[in-house]
Amino acid sequence: MSESGWRQVHAKVRDLMEGGYHCSEAFLLCVGEHVLGKMQPSQLRAATGFAGGFGCTFQGACGALTGGVMVLGLMYGRSSPAEDDGQCLRLVARYWEVFRQAFGTTECQLLRTNGYGSGGTKPCYELVIDSIDVFRNILPGTDEPSVSTGVETTRK
Repeated sequence: MSESGWRQVHAKVRDLMEGGYHCSEAFLLCVGEHVLGKMQPSQLRAATGFAGGFGCTFQGACGALTGGVMVLGLMYGRSSPAEDDGQCLRLVARYWEVFRQAFGTTECQLLRTNGYGSGGTKPCYELVIDSIDVFRNILPGTDEPSVSTGVETTRK
């Protein structure tokens, strides 16, 4: 995945969020299309409830984090218990940990307190763009160091 392709993803996130898409939707749509191809409307609808820390309560995980988890699930998840889920679970745990390290928290409200969001000094699209860089650096084949999370995964 080229650097120019990722810059296009960044620009599209800003455009979508300024146009009314939520953080989780913009992440899933832009990154999902970049790594997987065209997203289906049902996939995008699944992201809506994760907006603003779960239903815009701001009390749960950031939508940029959950959007990334959804993309990882689409890339590496399983569709039956007979399939191996190890790589997906390891990558999700790694994304969660690196996200937390990069931003100091994974919780929407605390990110807002730290300046992100409509009332802050940095619009949410900046956090989504920065989280895309975190996401792409945990994908297999990148040079980023591994983050040990201690998460156990199942093996088939």
